[in-house]
Amino acid sequence: MFYYGRELYRKNAELVKYNFYKNFLYTFPQVTFAFFSGYTGVSIYETYLSQLYNLIFTSLPIMIYAICDEAEDEEALEQNTGNLYALSKK
Repeated sequence: MFYYGRELYRKNAELVKYNFYKNFLYTFPQVTFAFFSGYTGVSIYETYLSQLYNLIFTSLPIMIYAICDEAEDEEALEQNTGNLYALSKK
């Protein structure tokens, strides 16, 4: 149980950082374009490009990361559980 909770927390933290990065890369050019075009409401991206960006950079990396990533062995974590909770027992 300890192993799966740790892995879930670690993966969620990494994916939150990835989503902030992805959204920054998506919105920064739009904000810059809006500033230079006088805030006319024209989008820099076509609708299908926006949907393709979200499909490719939202779902696929998350699925690949969730399937392939593993930080440590389950056995190694189970052997060191006493050391991990030493600070919280004081």
